[in-house]
Amino acid sequence: MKTFLQYITEEPVLEYHDDTYYQESPAGTARMGKIGPYEIRHRYKSGYGIVHIMHNGESVGHVPYGMHRGHIIPHGPSLHPDHRGKKSLVKGLMSRTYMMLADKTGKTIRSDDAQTKGGRHIWRQLAAKKRVEFSDEGLHRDKMVASLIAGREPRIPRQPYDPEQHEKRAYGKRTGFMVQLYLKPRKPKTKKK
Repeated sequence: MKTFLQYITEEPVLEYHDDTYYQESPAGTARMGKIGPYEIRHRYKSGYGIVHIMHNGESVGHVPYGMHRGHIIPHGPSLHPDHRGKKSLVKGLMSRTYMMLADKTGKTIRSDDAQTKGGRHIWRQLAAKKRVEFSDEGLHRDKMVASLIAGREPRIPRQPYDPEQHEKRAYGKRTGFMVQLYLKPRKPKTKKK
């Protein structure tokens, strides 16, 4: 058994695969579910979590994330090139992983402050499922400031995300934290008695 000092000073094990994919060791993860032939595993500790996408016992992708105000914020999801696009054994693997993470944790996933080309593609796929909402905090800055001064949580109106209508505002050069996309979890089905 490790001592507490050993536990907090250990660095995560990173393995190099190619120029675009780094893998953190999936040790200590719990099984979350399956998406086709891929097993999805999850670990959460002290405000930081990671989801591993496993195939034949190896991690082929991961979604590291942090928590902020009860929302999950993915930071740099990555998928090995042999499991992207047409090479993937499941269409929309990363967007399905996002949906599983939201549904299993019951938490809303919020977009990060910046999106890569791949990140935009994931959010477009999620928008096609009609589960993504768009919030333009820049238009409601006065309301936000007034709420924060009053000690209340700001309530910014959200609307269904439409990539054609919101694309420039969501991914413009100066959006920063002012525009967010939200993937809401599905409500669990209640069993009838």
